[in-house]
Amino acid sequence: MKKRITLVAAAALLLSGLAVAMAGLETRAQAAQEWEYRWEVRDDGTSQVWRRPAGDADGGWMAAGTVPQEIVEITGSDLEPGVAIARTPQALFYTGDAGRQWQQMAGLPDWPTAVALGRERAGLIYLGTLTGGVYRSLDAGATWQPLPWDLDMMAGTFVEVTALAVHPQDDDIVYAAAGHWLGSTDQRFTPAGIAMSMDAGQSWEAFHRAGLDEARVIGLEPDAEEPLRVLVTTGQEGSQWLTMEGAALPGWSLSAGRPAESALAPVPAQQAERAGPQAALQGDLRETLGWLLVSLGAIAILGVSLRWAWLSQSCPPRCMGQ
Repeated sequence: MKKRITLVAAAALLLSGLAVAMAGLETRAQAAQEWEYRWEVRDDGTSQVWRRPAGDADGGWMAAGTVPQEIVEITGSDLEPGVAIARTPQALFYTGDAGRQWQQMAGLPDWPTAVALGRERAGLIYLGTLTGGVYRSLDAGATWQPLPWDLDMMAGTFVEVTALAVHPQDDDIVYAAAGHWLGSTDQRFTPAGIAMSMDAGQSWEAFHRAGLDEARVIGLEPDAEEPLRVLVTTGQEGSQWLTMEGAALPGWSLSAGRPAESALAPVPAQQAERAGPQAALQGDLRETLGWLLVSLGAIAILGVSLRWAWLSQSCPPRCMGQ
């Protein structure tokens, strides 16, 4: 009887270890896989998120968690495939494990209107806001730094950023479409145009100045081979390419990459662990724990079997049940 109980306990330990190890492998695989997302807003105002491997047009969509607000857009990371940020009109929700868990990001400086993630630096986020222009975080949203915005601005004017983008090969090159809120009792949004920064948002140059009748810009897509060329999408006029004439980027080329000195300061050591996802590490820990449990279970089963074999050879029949 004791033998059966011991064997059952050892087998349960072994199977539990296998389950934990498999979960760890799955978590690590999801952190390395590139994903594309879609979402569905429910009647109660929450959003169901779905995902599938990027580029797999024939693949089925898998449930990827729920966000408790109405999602406007989801921005995935090219650098860290398991990382994505879901933006709602009031908040940002972060996942580091491809949607298994979504966590609301605390401490936003203003309501978010646009998000862009770094392509080369883990934890880098540019945030466009409803009234405060552009902010930057170097530690995955733990802290935010306001970036200057002084293009043809009148004192007290609110700046709404309607679209943001980072150049695919240089995190220092940032694009922002913005407009002004004017008026005291009856405020009106007026598009200001598109600005470009070559030093991670520390200074801006006018890329395109909007006319009074231009539509709101809702999307920016830089040309990967020509930083001074951007595909601009508006809500009314579709998309068109714009080029910043008469400008140059000293020290920048596709062959040389970004200039040797980046405008982005190093992440402080105490904040480095907050930058980027922990999903891969969690997967490694789960896998290690799982295989440890498997080993303990196997050792227990082997020990019981050896003891039973020894008893069968050296004990009379009455001691075999011990």
